[in-house]
Amino acid sequence: MFEMLANADEDTLVDVAYHVGLRFYERYRFANANARRERMIAAFGASVNAELIDTVERVIAEIEHHAGAPLAALSQAAADRYLSTLHDMVTARESMTLGDDSEDVRRRIEQFRREYGLAA
Repeated sequence: MFEMLANADEDTLVDVAYHVGLRFYERYRFANANARRERMIAAFGASVNAELIDTVERVIAEIEHHAGAPLAALSQAAADRYLSTLHDMVTARESMTLGDDSEDVRRRIEQFRREYGLAA
């Protein structure tokens, strides 16, 4: 699942996981793609590029296809499974990456866990 992220860099994975998590969190208010896109642009302005928005939408489309239901119809348990898969991808990529910014990635993952209630 999420093969389109197989070669994504660590920052992109973290950003995609964050935005997909945000969409799950807000799934009832922003059920359609246009509303999600507008929300991302409004919330993050120029820092959200078109490629990131498209990647987030592709991940959401894959989740909806895999689940056979729109994001707004998924249970919290289903949301947790998909978010855990993204979290595992981020963690795996982090463990492969050596560098000065790994502490920043760990901090961002912890923030993601706190905001979306994922267990460590």
